[in-house]
Amino acid sequence: MNTYSLPAVKKACDTAHKAGIKSPVLSSTHSAIDGGRALFTDPALSHAEDADTLVCFGSKKFFKILSKEIQHVLIVDTSSSTLKLFKRHMLYMFPHAKIHIASSGEEALDKIDGKASDISYDLVIVEEHLDDSTGLSGSELLRLLSESENTSPSRKPSLKIGVSVSLGEDCESLRVKGGADLFWSKPPPKPSNCLRNQVLNLLLSKRGKSIHICGC
Repeated sequence: MNTYSLPAVKKACDTAHKAGIKSPVLSSTHSAIDGGRALFTDPALSHAEDADTLVCFGSKKFFKILSKEIQHVLIVDTSSSTLKLFKRHMLYMFPHAKIHIASSGEEALDKIDGKASDISYDLVIVEEHLDDSTGLSGSELLRLLSESENTSPSRKPSLKIGVSVSLGEDCESLRVKGGADLFWSKPPPKPSNCLRNQVLNLLLSKRGKSIHICGC
């Protein structure tokens, strides 16, 4: 099926092209790219349950779910080069989404819970070692985000991705203190249909949706 014939997909592709992404990961003509594995807190969350409604990757319903569930992505890192890399990866997989960046814990907190913030983030990607003036670690920032979500009923739960170049050392803190749902090393896993569908499935599961995206 030529998914580019769907209006919603064409719009997403046009957005990606304007951002300099020539080939966003949106159709089954793009094969999965090896070169990095995402580590889930609970591997069972990435698999369908018997009661789940199965939605085929590439279908109209798939794109409707994708555009509804992932609208805003926040990336937090003190390295400008890392921010650019992660932003590009996100645009490959979610070209329709608004990608927000923060270069410090303070800036991230302002975006998450500041007076001027009215955005509910769907994906939040945070480096563990922020090394900025606030003294916040990525784990602490994720914990504060969870508290903010718990006290704001209007906010949907976000998928929290902890990032570190030394996951062996930082994974436990990101999981226990930060409540991270997913862990990425540096460089992150290469963008692919499978990775995008794994992220979407985990987010759907966390939000209590009985939907499972199948196929890569």
